[in-house]
Amino acid sequence: MKLLVTGLFFCTLANVSAIIIRDDLDDSNYLVNDSDYPALVDLIERGDCIGTLVHEYYLLTVAHCAADLDLGDSLTVNGKQHSVADIILHPQWNQRRDEYDIALIRFTEPVRGVTPLPIYRGDNETGSLITLVGRGV
Repeated sequence: MKLLVTGLFFCTLANVSAIIIRDDLDDSNYLVNDSDYPALVDLIERGDCIGTLVHEYYLLTVAHCAADLDLGDSLTVNGKQHSVADIILHPQWNQRRDEYDIALIRFTEPVRGVTPLPIYRGDNETGSLITLVGRGV
């Protein structure tokens, strides 16, 4: 529930700036190495769906991708395989891609050697700079 509230909070910010990609810079300026963000995990195949390690046991992702996983599937986190123990889809998600499209993936064993990207729980966003990193179809 806290994840949903946090996400909704960011959607309601009144004074925000746009995501800017400068047309005077080559697209390669916006590419990063996978090793720069080891907490980002491909779910299905590279470039399809991605999850973010938010706890040593949990990935945060979208329900429409998590629904394609099965218990026991293996996901690669920073070069090591981790088995899926549980797939937790938002209870109100009904395969509509625009409502409640959020999920958690729980691993059978904790991920070691990768620092999770914590869920922001603060309240001082004004004037802050954020970096959005992702990959997908």
